[in-house]
Amino acid sequence: MKIADSQHVKSMEAASHHKTAGKYYQFITDSTKEGSMNLSVAERGITAGILNNMSQICDSAKGLEFIKTGNYAPFIPELWPIVVAWYPEFPLKDLISVQDMDKPLAWVYYSKLRVGRTKGNQLLGDVVETALGARKLRGSYPTGEVVGEEIPAEQFEFDTDHISTLTAYNPIIVNNTESIAALDKIRVELFKSEASQLVLRAASATATTIQLGTVSGGEVTPLSGATLDIESGLLTIPSAAEDTYDKILINYIWDIETATQVNIPKVVEDVEQHSLEAQPRALSMEWTIFSEYVKRSQFGTDIRTDVTKRVLNLLYQYQTRYILDDMYYNATSTDVNAIVADGRTAHDLKVMDRNVAAQFKAVASQIEKISGRIEGNRIVCGVDFKNYLETLPAEMFKPAAPDKAWLGPREIGEYRTWKVYYDPELAHNEWWMTYRGTEWYDAAYYLGEYMPVVPTDMTTYGVRVTTAFCSMEAYWYHKKDCVLKGTFTEINGSI
Repeated sequence: MKIADSQHVKSMEAASHHKTAGKYYQFITDSTKEGSMNLSVAERGITAGILNNMSQICDSAKGLEFIKTGNYAPFIPELWPIVVAWYPEFPLKDLISVQDMDKPLAWVYYSKLRVGRTKGNQLLGDVVETALGARKLRGSYPTGEVVGEEIPAEQFEFDTDHISTLTAYNPIIVNNTESIAALDKIRVELFKSEASQLVLRAASATATTIQLGTVSGGEVTPLSGATLDIESGLLTIPSAAEDTYDKILINYIWDIETATQVNIPKVVEDVEQHSLEAQPRALSMEWTIFSEYVKRSQFGTDIRTDVTKRVLNLLYQYQTRYILDDMYYNATSTDVNAIVADGRTAHDLKVMDRNVAAQFKAVASQIEKISGRIEGNRIVCGVDFKNYLETLPAEMFKPAAPDKAWLGPREIGEYRTWKVYYDPELAHNEWWMTYRGTEWYDAAYYLGEYMPVVPTDMTTYGVRVTTAFCSMEAYWYHKKDCVLKGTFTEINGSI
């Protein structure tokens, strides 16, 4: 069983057997009762974790001890089902990672593998593997067979009419017949402006040097000045000018028979520790005794229930505003090219939309490369892209069920492989993309909830009633380079 699932099960067991929180947990999770919800196992675990936290501070003595401000009264257990039912439906839960915290301070640990020495185009401390999956760092891996190592132009060295660059590891030895067979796997490809210009293969070898040559009809013809040094891994190719090539891809073998303490690639483990500290926030609301009387007499509504829902919605606006602004303005990635829906060049709507989707797919692929794990699959947009989507037929855009509770940022539907959210504070033509997976770490942004939004008891001052609402959250923007921003422009034409 996964660790996260195990923690959810423990939380659910504790909540269901708690003398105070048990009945509220049953209320929320019993699908036969009005007001209950169809929750997943993870959401049941989060709900149980919230109730477990709240049950520790629900009475007056512990409440006063926990909340240091004297104006707060005891918590109202009758309003727990409202709060807990609202929280799992937190509209951003599918955009970011939302987790309950057992304590106001939590530690998150990441184990990373890093290069232990400098060799070739890989520097000491470069990440070669993370807890999120293998990542390609400048094209080098500490394995026996290297496929597709990429050497960018900034790592070229020019000497008169030759380009020289170091490969990551010593490729092979050729002083015995067994190793010569590995020459067939050596392949060098040179690019200019993403187009292949020249392919080289191993033509012959000595104990210290591999001669490279051009390929034609299955035959390899030696190319003067094109060599791969076995001892140092130095690749040298002829070049008439410094700007002839801007990228080199090379496949080759690093043979274990060449292993020494000097040339064996070393990997060291590095543990990263990050603290999540929940910060308390509060909001109070006042209303008159008269308003309470009117609501009960005319609408049959308990003002505590009504105000609780309204303040939950209000605090949701504050909370999501902070998260969305943080993700947008503090992203470290560079802006991507504009997305254009050009109706002038498309024969019909489907063709134009396919072009739009292809442009977004390119952005999603960038996020996959940066994260080392998942393509971008969440889009937050302004009104221009929202309007574009909502004019598409149902088979091209699946709108979300209208939710009148959230008039601010909200999910608006599914567009191909993306879930789309609308943020009215973005400029009309702006959008940004991130990713969200199934695991807790599959997100660029984490929200830790130690105590959800909880109303306190009512306190009367003359003819006014005051209620305070408190919440504790921890925010962590973990992958700032996995949020890519851009603009959207629709050009009308005859489509």
